[in-house]
Amino acid sequence: MKIYIICFLFTSIAFSQKKQKDSTFVSRRYVSIAYFKENGKTLTKEDSLSFVFSNKDTLVAVSDSFEFYEKGTKVRYEPKDSLFLETYKNVVYGTDSKDSISRKYMRYWKDPISIYFHKSVPKRHRKELMQFAHKLSKKIDSLTIREVKDWDDSNYLVYYLDQENDIELNSQMNNASASYRENWNDKSQINRAATRIDTRKITDQHYQLILLKYRFFQSLGYFSSSKQLACSNYFSACQSVRELSETDLELLAYHYSYGICKGIDLNTFEKLHRENKEKLRENPNSEIYFMHTED
Repeated sequence: MKIYIICFLFTSIAFSQKKQKDSTFVSRRYVSIAYFKENGKTLTKEDSLSFVFSNKDTLVAVSDSFEFYEKGTKVRYEPKDSLFLETYKNVVYGTDSKDSISRKYMRYWKDPISIYFHKSVPKRHRKELMQFAHKLSKKIDSLTIREVKDWDDSNYLVYYLDQENDIELNSQMNNASASYRENWNDKSQINRAATRIDTRKITDQHYQLILLKYRFFQSLGYFSSSKQLACSNYFSACQSVRELSETDLELLAYHYSYGICKGIDLNTFEKLHRENKEKLRENPNSEIYFMHTED
């Protein structure tokens, strides 16, 4: 049995069901009325008889030959155990901290990250950050990070404050010794960011580099932290020197996996996992897929 969920904006708008009757399977797929009309279709009386109401939306049954006007990618649902999902919700939605309000939605980079280093960043720090970035992107297919030489070609700025360069290049930056800021669109896709280290407050170059990597890592998803993780993890809630762990990489890889809808809020995230796990319990042979549009 195959089940398809189309990810569109912040919620799913389509799904399919199969019911057993006389030892045969009948497949039905549904899309929202708005999506149906945008696809150039006209509702008929027969269509209205198949309406299904889900998550305050009205869905219309469509045939298997229904063509979606948006190109997309099909990815199989990736189930995770409860402990992993709780930790993931901690770091993505801030459920383990006071940041939960500002982290209402899952934030992620859709386009490649193009980093521009200001002249204030030491050459060794540039090299080590890019080595760190390449290590991350090598592990994750949908996360691309590169360096560019022209500021106008970038969507990510890295700069330091020192005695010679004491002007904030990002007006949204706070006055912390190490900070980052980012912007996202209405689909929760991060499209611009900056990381800044104030070397007048942090004079040790070793710690400057540690904080540079840590803030950059946080900016890959507007991440929070989890009290469930050991202090050595990047995603831990400890105020200590951290090392990139396999747990950190697993959480980051899942964040950039398309085995779940992207850019969704916490309630939708929990609902999708709850419903899909129930489907798998009812029928372990089910195949659940998420359809992602290309925009």
